[in-house]
Amino acid sequence: MLTIAAIQSGAEEEAKSYFQELIKIDPQWENSKTLQQLDWPEEMKQTLQSMMR
Repeated sequence: MLTIAAIQSGAEEEAKSYFQELIKIDPQWENSKTLQQLDWPEEMKQTLQSMMR
């Protein structure tokens, strides 16, 4: 959620940092299939997916 909030507020460097920490905790977050399996609103998934590019 911190990654999404940082992206939405324009704090790109913080978003990158939060996303890297998330991957350290669970490498599955690098896989877009993991994201698609979440029962989250599409807008949130799209925002997080923007970090995967």
